[in-house]
Order: sequence, then structure tokens, then C-alpha cells
Amino acid sequence: MQVIEAIYEDGVLKPLKKLKLKEHSKVIIKIIDVEKILDSMVIEKVEGIDYKRLKEAYYESL
Repeated sequence: MQVIEAIYEDGVLKPLKKLKLKEHSKVIIKIIDVEKILDSMVIEKVEGIDYKRLKEAYYESL
């Protein structure tokens, strides 16, 4: 399985890197809108929050 990024232009998905596929390979594509993900990840700054510690705690939880 590969995860790739692509740009959608003129009705065609264009991979940003060369794909490791044989010619005529059949694939399943799951579309995830990066802009929507980034928008949902925005955290409004709140006074008194240690953002460095919050980030560390997030990565520790993975």
C-alpha cells in the first residue's frame, strides 16, 4: 500500500511523485481534502496554556 499526494487539475488527479505501479494496475483511491483537515486542526490560542507541553502530550499519546 502507498499513500501519495496528488493535485486535482482539469478533472484529473496528478500525483506529486512517481508511482510504484505496474502499467494498467487497478487501484482504489480514498480522497482526503488536505485543506479541510488543516482547517480542523487549528487551535485558537488561549491564555495560560502551555502549547509546548500540549504538543508533547499529543505525541506521547500516539
